[in-house]
Amino acid sequence: MLIAYFCGKYIGHRFIKKYGRYVGITEERWEKVHRNYTKNVRKTILFGFYLPGIRQISPYFAGIAKIPLGEFFLFSFLGTIIWTMPFIIAGYYAGGIFNINPKYVPYSGVVFFAVFLLYVFIKYVKKKQKMKKESD
Repeated sequence: MLIAYFCGKYIGHRFIKKYGRYVGITEERWEKVHRNYTKNVRKTILFGFYLPGIRQISPYFAGIAKIPLGEFFLFSFLGTIIWTMPFIIAGYYAGGIFNINPKYVPYSGVVFFAVFLLYVFIKYVKKKQKMKKESD
């Protein structure tokens, strides 16, 4: 997050001005985002971890908006704690309930990946069948 912050701080605004128009970021849109972000910066950094997309771009905007590094670091740290603690606590209690032999844990990743690939393949086949029916 700190690398993204510094990228936003040192190259972000020039980059947005130069290339933003290619992705639909006009000067008016940028000013609106900048105004809303700086108005709600603490909440955005703190709770942005729970919103996909915001979590990834928030450090760039903080750097571009010239939010002081100490303030960004503090709220980013607190947001990280708030974001991770439920997972750590859930893992702690779930670990006490489920008895899994540690030698099988690496294989579970392979199983989950295989299930994911099967899901993607089924979605692909269904999409192809739907497109074929629509073209007939």
